[in-house]
Amino acid sequence: MVINYFSLYQAVIETIETKKPGNGSELFNSLTDNQLIKTQRSNGISDKDLIDSALETVDNLLDDNLVKGKKVVTKDGNLYTFKGLTTSGHQYLASLEKPEFKEKVKQFLKEEGIPINPQSISKAIFQFLF
Repeated sequence: MVINYFSLYQAVIETIETKKPGNGSELFNSLTDNQLIKTQRSNGISDKDLIDSALETVDNLLDDNLVKGKKVVTKDGNLYTFKGLTTSGHQYLASLEKPEFKEKVKQFLKEEGIPINPQSISKAIFQFLF
């Protein structure tokens, strides 16, 4: 089964916007109630794959300056803190309300022969927003 990365990217950024988690643990607690996550799990996607993909998505959101926050690498694992969305993050969410935006991003990735994953979605979003 394949993870729907575009929807995962959207679910993570919307959760940060609406639930306002202060750290990674709070984010994942909020994501467990997300319908996309429930559906992906019922379709056979393992928790490990979902967690790994969500963490990659969070890293990209931070790297791309769509989310205000920090990642601290420790010997016990990564710690995340969040302070909401940046202006760019709000612009991205506003663009998602336009159905043609998602289609443009998907079409761009398809035309370029780029697989859809959190990193490629992130790059494509920047292509269209900035």
